[in-house]
Amino acid sequence: MNKSVFALFSLGLLLSLFWACEPAPIFPEEPQISWNRFSVDTLQQFTGQMKLIVNFTDGDGDIGKSGNDTTYNMIIIDNRTQDSIYYVMPYVPQQGVANGISGEVEVDISTVCCMVPGFPVLCSNIPNVYDSLSYTIMIRDRAGNWSNEIESEPLYIRCFE
Repeated sequence: MNKSVFALFSLGLLLSLFWACEPAPIFPEEPQISWNRFSVDTLQQFTGQMKLIVNFTDGDGDIGKSGNDTTYNMIIIDNRTQDSIYYVMPYVPQQGVANGISGEVEVDISTVCCMVPGFPVLCSNIPNVYDSLSYTIMIRDRAGNWSNEIESEPLYIRCFE
């Protein structure tokens, strides 16, 4: 009886060690991004602030600026106007022994204005009106590889005080 209990215990221990030694995920060398969220779902035009949050992976782990490099590595495009925001992501340190990294990047965005047809003045106070916008987002690693292109969920903008 003791031998069968010991054998069963040993088998259970081996199986748990096998499952605990899961290999690190393998990511493509080109960065991959996916939409996460905005820190708020509605923003007061002109005075409101929010964070845009995107998930990323990179197989060779070369995301973010290095040294004194100020080359932009993230583009955020306002889909209403096609205006671009160029952002420099900070250096992302390697995670563990493997080169692949994953995480999320947060970008502070402010001074968003309503752009309502029929109202030619940006950021004008329009009672009881909400506007919405979405962004197209891409990142680039230090090797120059661009990520996939994603579109954010809509962000609602309150056009009145």
